[in-house]
Amino acid sequence: MNFLSPKSKTSLLRLGSLNPKQLYFISNSPILASSSVRDLGLLTDSSLKFELHINQKIALSLLRSNNY
Repeated sequence: MNFLSPKSKTSLLRLGSLNPKQLYFISNSPILASSSVRDLGLLTDSSLKFELHINQKIALSLLRSNNY
């Protein structure tokens, strides 16, 4: 039984500019690098800034306020 599907639930967030660009694998499947990841509902980018998350929440709230 494979409980972890690398393609759907796993992503790699590289932190820092000196991070070596190594490949990581789960069950012979490479983990794909991403510029941002969502964990526990919080969207974080590789510089650990939350601007992307905040902008997304503002856009969603504006969309919802215009629909009511």
